[in-house]
Amino acid sequence: MSRLLAPHLEGAMFINEAATLLIMGPLTTGDTILAAPIETLQRECGRDRLAYDFYDNMLPNDLRARGVDDVSLLPDYPYRDDALLVWTAIGQWVGDYLAVYYASDADVTGDYELRAWAGELATSGRIKGFKPITTRSQLALVVTAIIFNASAQHAAVNFPQSSLMTYAPFYAGMGGTPAPTAVAGQTEASWPQMLPARLAAQEQILLFHILGGVYYRTLGEYRDSAFPYLPVLLDPAITSPGGPLERFRAALAAVESTVRQRNLARARPYEYLLPSRIPSSTNI
Repeated sequence: MSRLLAPHLEGAMFINEAATLLIMGPLTTGDTILAAPIETLQRECGRDRLAYDFYDNMLPNDLRARGVDDVSLLPDYPYRDDALLVWTAIGQWVGDYLAVYYASDADVTGDYELRAWAGELATSGRIKGFKPITTRSQLALVVTAIIFNASAQHAAVNFPQSSLMTYAPFYAGMGGTPAPTAVAGQTEASWPQMLPARLAAQEQILLFHILGGVYYRTLGEYRDSAFPYLPVLLDPAITSPGGPLERFRAALAAVESTVRQRNLARARPYEYLLPSRIPSSTNI
């Protein structure tokens, strides 16, 4: 299983460390474009990470908990509709992959390395809600969530930074003055004073253009990160023609076609979850 997950996690440690030092540190970009004191932001980020429940935040559960899963009540929600397509494709791929190596639930419970990994995440990793893995279906769900979060979920929240958040008046991290408490007494000249300072706006453009403009190896490509970028999945049971990997790529191509057709009818195309624009890992 480590061979399957490694390409989806290859950039995570690096970019998290870089963000800690270059974005969320004192007197860095984050400290410039966000109004709250950086110490407060750091503390709240840590709190939110520890409060994040692994199972509750799986895509179907998250949509249900937020009350946005019912298409009849909320017909226009491109993220939900496209994300579920990608989630399903990943889930099928993971199930096919694991079936090659785990013939039964007993193989899952008997895997001491898997048991140690799950224990490490729950204890040292302090992943809320993470629990022992006892069945093939549960393992498939866990791996699906990890791959989805590292690829599609990250794409959905990362790439709008370039197209939406570089325009500071629309998506400001701070205001130049406190917001008024009433309309009375305001003038046309007073409203622009709430815009962020020019330096903050410039830093916002720079940061979000970089973060939202770098696309790496796409979902479905399993290659080494070093030249000459050789394939990392070598088992013929996985890579043979018509096998699990080929079926996964075909499923992603079908998702791509469906999303492009949907975008023709949408008021505004939603392109962040096109599989061709989903990196396989969180590299930025």
